[in-house]
Amino acid sequence: MNVRAQLDQLLDDVLSDDPRTALIALHRLVDDELPWIEQRVVALARREGWNWATIARLLGRSRQSVHERFRNIRLALRPDPHLAKHVQERAYRGIAEAVRRNQDDDPIGW
Repeated sequence: MNVRAQLDQLLDDVLSDDPRTALIALHRLVDDELPWIEQRVVALARREGWNWATIARLLGRSRQSVHERFRNIRLALRPDPHLAKHVQERAYRGIAEAVRRNQDDDPIGW
């Protein structure tokens, strides 16, 4: 089961009419999943070059507290099965952009 399906199931259980199921799911969501989700989105922002101050402002915290809490963020991420694909796509976009820039700067042309 992928992460999205697990989170969907947890949210369904939290919204259940059965208090026992809802409480167990809420406990798991708050203790296990929300910290991981927070780490994931901070790591994503850092990977995209966002600074600590911007991340902190969007999280409603101080820059110092966010930096302290997430400075070693790589260790906390679950493996992303699509990470290699994303890295490859980003590299391709960078190469394509460099070629376009060089083509525009080349007085002789191709």
